[in-house]
Amino acid sequence: MKKMPLITLCVLIAVLAAACTPAAAPVAEPQPATVDLGPVYTAAVQTYEAEATRNAGLLPTATDEPLPTATDVPPTATLEPIAVVPTGPTATLWIPASGSTYPTITALLDTNCRKGPGKVYEIVGGLHVGETSKVHGKLRDGGWWYIENITNPEPKYCWVWAETTVVTGDTDALPDVVPPVPPAQAHPILNLSISVDPATWSGSCPKSLVITGTIESNIATTVTYQFINENGGVMHSGMVVFSDDGTQTVSTSIQYSDTASGWYQMKITSPVIQKSGTASYSIDCP
Repeated sequence: MKKMPLITLCVLIAVLAAACTPAAAPVAEPQPATVDLGPVYTAAVQTYEAEATRNAGLLPTATDEPLPTATDVPPTATLEPIAVVPTGPTATLWIPASGSTYPTITALLDTNCRKGPGKVYEIVGGLHVGETSKVHGKLRDGGWWYIENITNPEPKYCWVWAETTVVTGDTDALPDVVPPVPPAQAHPILNLSISVDPATWSGSCPKSLVITGTIESNIATTVTYQFINENGGVMHSGMVVFSDDGTQTVSTSIQYSDTASGWYQMKITSPVIQKSGTASYSIDCP
């Protein structure tokens, strides 16, 4: 029998020795410890309740804010309306006492009713002869009445001249109404016309011609006029005063001894410059 090498023999002996050694028992893994948390929670709750009880004595006790109690507001007394004069800053119309009435005004002539007590104010209404209205006030200095405007709804009140009206009733309690500020004097609107009579003549001379001019104004004003001929010569001049709107006529006569022809014209020199048309004439003296 052949001898085994020494190294091989040693390896074989080691293998056999390992096979004959008993296996080691497995080591158990450590398990986490189980803790009962119930007592911990109970202790925490008891601590919180005890702390809340201690602090309750330190904090103010909350109380509900009382709600306001509704109280009945007494109704505001309703005053009797007082009519205020629209033309005066402080004037107040008179309210008749119970059982009394406003004075009544009646027109004796056709009368204008104006925005103010004067002929510089605009005409906003009027009274015809016999028409009546109620008087609500007067001018402090007299001469004008402040009445209801029966012609137009706006303005409701206007002024009429006392000289063309008559008032019935007690006027002692009537207030002095402050008139509005007078308007700036406006230029009148004038309508002019002129005529010559006779326009033609043939016969014995000398012969007089009558020249007539007509002036119509829309407001009270003073008009200065002239009659001029075809050569620009002034044959006659004069002045007309309008106390209100209206129409006035002026005339003059001119005598001719010889045959002549031409025309005449009316010229306004104040408050405006204005001319009428022309009126021709023809005279034949044999």
